[in-house]
Amino acid sequence: WFGFGAVELTAVFIPVALLWTGMAWAVGRGYPKALAEALLQRRLKGRDLSLEDPEALGIVDRALKSEHLEEALYALELMQRARPRDLEARLLAVSQGARPAVRAAAYFDLEQEASAAVFPELRSRLSDEEHPDVLPPLLRAVARSGDVEAITLLEPYLEEAPAAMRGAAIAGLVRYCSVEGAVLGGT
Repeated sequence: WFGFGAVELTAVFIPVALLWTGMAWAVGRGYPKALAEALLQRRLKGRDLSLEDPEALGIVDRALKSEHLEEALYALELMQRARPRDLEARLLAVSQGARPAVRAAAYFDLEQEASAAVFPELRSRLSDEEHPDVLPPLLRAVARSGDVEAITLLEPYLEEAPAAMRGAAIAGLVRYCSVEGAVLGGT
């Protein structure tokens, strides 16, 4: 090859490989920021983000499945702000199988939005969820969606549960479970 021996080819290959690796790393780190800037510019230019737009929906769906936690959480925030018609169903889908931080954020959003229609699904997830960071927002979402029916589900968390779970159960009972829940949560 142009009269180069093994040593010369190695001397050329190593800097090229290092440069290529550095560029790949830099591009990978800049992707979440570039996505956020693109979505922000789109909004600032007068084209509001709407999850009815297939292009925006595709971006948000891909971002929700991202390996980058910040990107997934940002996509969840965008979805919450855009308030699509099927927000509850989308939040339930995100909260199933995602990483703990994303599940916790989805349950937090469900606490703000939950209707009685999602109570059966949340009730079943309560028996399966074990992560200590996810259980508190799930307990509050159960209380919000279940009203009086949630009291019996939250009662066990009032006595022999870690402080964060006990606090979430109390908060849910007091905020959302009528007078009976407020009395139980206040004792």
